[in-house]
Amino acid sequence: MAIIEMPVTTQETIAHPTGSVSDERGLVHVSKTSPSGVEDQYSTQEDGMAYNDQDSSEDDASDSLRGTKLIFVVGKAGTGKTSILSELTDHSELQPCTTLQTGTKSYRIIPGIIDDEQYLFIDTAGFGDPNRDDIETFKDSVSSLIAFGSFVEVVGVLFVIGRPGTRLDQQDAKTLRWLQCFCGPDFFRNITIVTSFWDSYNAGSFKQAFNRMESLYEDTMFQKVSNPSTSERRYHGAHIYHHGVTGGNLTSHSFPGLDYVDKRHERCEELRNLIRCRYAERRYKPTKLQFMREVEKKVPFLETEAAKTLRAPAVGVTVNIVDGRCAIEAVPVAQETPPLLYGDMPNVKEASWRETVLEWWGTVNQVAEFFREARQRQARAGSQGGGSMRS
Repeated sequence: MAIIEMPVTTQETIAHPTGSVSDERGLVHVSKTSPSGVEDQYSTQEDGMAYNDQDSSEDDASDSLRGTKLIFVVGKAGTGKTSILSELTDHSELQPCTTLQTGTKSYRIIPGIIDDEQYLFIDTAGFGDPNRDDIETFKDSVSSLIAFGSFVEVVGVLFVIGRPGTRLDQQDAKTLRWLQCFCGPDFFRNITIVTSFWDSYNAGSFKQAFNRMESLYEDTMFQKVSNPSTSERRYHGAHIYHHGVTGGNLTSHSFPGLDYVDKRHERCEELRNLIRCRYAERRYKPTKLQFMREVEKKVPFLETEAAKTLRAPAVGVTVNIVDGRCAIEAVPVAQETPPLLYGDMPNVKEASWRETVLEWWGTVNQVAEFFREARQRQARAGSQGGGSMRS
């Protein structure tokens, strides 16, 4: 297992105890020849968003990464993301991100193999933290798509919310609005909302947490993702997975949860079963991210609906499905809908895009090398049993 640290201009400290690939992927392509050649492949818009107009050629990275499935793991600090990734990848030494210096953090990229399928997990910060620049966080996620786009398929998102409340807090609400507009309603079926810490309760507190989860199911904002169908069209909603209970299915009889230490093997296997059931097999036609559809239409980065959710006020806004896409709108007050006022337009320079993408390019080569070496070891060792993630 490889843990690849990616420096970006955000900050996070997490405290926890420790099929074939379709052309419908809709991902951004970049040159696979060399980092120095990437810049010349781009056409750019006023905000510096990079687009590529040429097809990529085959090379070693393409051979090693072909068919890899990318899963974003999103959530704020303290929700248990680090522990979940540790259990999922069976990498016991995986530690929480720690602040390197003000304004920076390590971006964790975790490649691995489950049942002979290559996966790439990108640990992504949530939004709404006053100590973090949301646009910079989003920009780096987009840069990863640009760099990895022609090699991998984005198959899903794990949105980790940790301990449930009766409703989403402000940070999770902002992240969920971004997720709606980043993914689009057709991609909701590929989102898995993850709760955690179910092993940390006593009998009384477990019942209280269970009741809070029941209330959260009915929350209007939560319903927009879990049950998004409209009068015009039926959509499949996000899947809810409760980590630390058998089968990931929470009931009033799920107490006690699977202990983090004593039941580690069972917890790891439950997570891998989640990946197998949700992302290993293609059960329906691949769907493009809404953000990537906007990219194809040359919508400026800061004018995409996902970016608008980060520039919009923290309250008084909602995301609705309009003409088959998610759009952020002001919440109607009385009989009038107030105008939706966005924050100042951040200054996103072309040079900064290029720099960030080139940083990711180095990560692409590291990930390709990881898979190349893993496959070589498998070939030398001969046939091995599947079902676990191997380095």
